[in-house]
Amino acid sequence: IFHSPFMAPRAIHDGRWFPVDFAGYLALPFRLAFVHHHTTGNHLVGMEIPFRTLFPALVLILVPAVYFWAYAKRSSTCRFKPSVIEMYFLATFVLLSFIVWEKMFSYYRYFSAIETIAPAFSLVSLARLLSWRRMRSASIAGAALFVALIASGSLYGTHALADTNWGREQFGRTYFGINKGEFGKYENSLLVLGTAPLGFMVPYFPNTDQVIGLPERIPYLTARFQKNYLKKLSKAKDIYYLSSSPNIERHKLLLAEMYGIHVDFQRCEKYHTAALAVAICPASRRSSGLPPLAEGPDLK
Repeated sequence: IFHSPFMAPRAIHDGRWFPVDFAGYLALPFRLAFVHHHTTGNHLVGMEIPFRTLFPALVLILVPAVYFWAYAKRSSTCRFKPSVIEMYFLATFVLLSFIVWEKMFSYYRYFSAIETIAPAFSLVSLARLLSWRRMRSASIAGAALFVALIASGSLYGTHALADTNWGREQFGRTYFGINKGEFGKYENSLLVLGTAPLGFMVPYFPNTDQVIGLPERIPYLTARFQKNYLKKLSKAKDIYYLSSSPNIERHKLLLAEMYGIHVDFQRCEKYHTAALAVAICPASRRSSGLPPLAEGPDLK
């Protein structure tokens, strides 16, 4: 249903946390209230950790409960009068949409997908504020404040989360054992993040740097994805490849073959952080002569 032109459908299927049967899907929101573990064994050690949260259970209990309470309390003075058909439709829709979204994605992606309805929710809320007949001036003032908050938040987010800096705020030196001054010589560069989880290092580089992550962990990429995503590589002058120090040469052949990236492993500089040992190597990319790519490499 939600097919992307940039990625094959099988790339978005994530079975690490899925229940194994229908009863498991129904019980999942309540199981999350306890310590929840992944359901498959082929996970990345250290990357998938147990967790617990009460929010899914509370949402699935409170939202239908509020609607049914409103239905039970209907009276001649109550403006909200849902019919029995509407109530059954609501309950069925909530249940089926929950199962469908979990089947298509993983539940943490299901929760993040709620953000996509934010524009519609904002418009509905604004219309509701303006539709109040009583306290007309107060409703207009509330609507104006609502719009101002959304506009200011959008402007701040656009400024703080620019593509070139990711809204960088580095941790102190005592946290990762590094500081921003160590990477000043990489100014005005393109940083290519490799296979290791190195996002924590990005805030310590100069704000003039740009960052791109090679999709080595995402299999089944389409040629259209490659063409658009890797534009920065063909335009950048100073390129540096970052990866964990012990595995810095692990994927050099695929880097050259699939992305046209040549890494000078003889000139790498190594940094020992509190998280892991990191190598930063000069790199370059061929601008032509790359073979068409239908599916990206599945590096494991």
